[in-house]
Amino acid sequence: MKMLDGCAFCLSNRDQANVPLEKRVDSDGIIPVVDRIIQETDNYIVFETLGQITEGHSLIAPREHYPCIGALPESLFDELIELKQELGMRITKTYSKPIYFEHGVIGQTESHAHLQIIPINEASDTSMQIYRQFMRDFGKVKQIHSLKELKGVWKNEGVYLYYETTSGQQFVYHTPIFPMYGRFVISAALNVPQRGNWKTIPRDQDNQIIKNAVQKLKKS
Repeated sequence: MKMLDGCAFCLSNRDQANVPLEKRVDSDGIIPVVDRIIQETDNYIVFETLGQITEGHSLIAPREHYPCIGALPESLFDELIELKQELGMRITKTYSKPIYFEHGVIGQTESHAHLQIIPINEASDTSMQIYRQFMRDFGKVKQIHSLKELKGVWKNEGVYLYYETTSGQQFVYHTPIFPMYGRFVISAALNVPQRGNWKTIPRDQDNQIIKNAVQKLKKS
């Protein structure tokens, strides 16, 4: 299994499983991935992100190390798509309909492929507001119809921003972006701009939101 030394998403932290939770946080008070997991499959883990933009902000990441979703082998896409649909339904039932995005290999603060899922108020125009902001910022956009198309985007373009609206429209934007760009746009659209930078969110507050989400979403 391909792993990258120093990558937080590659570290299973299984050796911490029998250590009391209060002793498993690191020196910055960060809850390790193993305590944020809500579901596991053969090839993926689903867990709550640090820096919850809204409660239920989840990540799907492959167990093996790949730089972005577009770099995944063809054999892993069907499982990812099925997992994405299942998680989307659970988040919709528990919170509200979600949006999805991925920075590709740019704008990441962890260089390991991860799809972000964020529940938003589906009765509002927020989903399309985010889409329009991306359109204003980027000159080149392409509509796609499956995550599998990201393989071609990755091969031909190298960098991309993937975004899916609450209605299921999927878009790819071709541009270099700065770290956490997508987070800043989405948090601003949701009127919580202070949650754009996950590093500056008060840790105790974020940890409580994470614990709430894990309790509500964890698959038994």
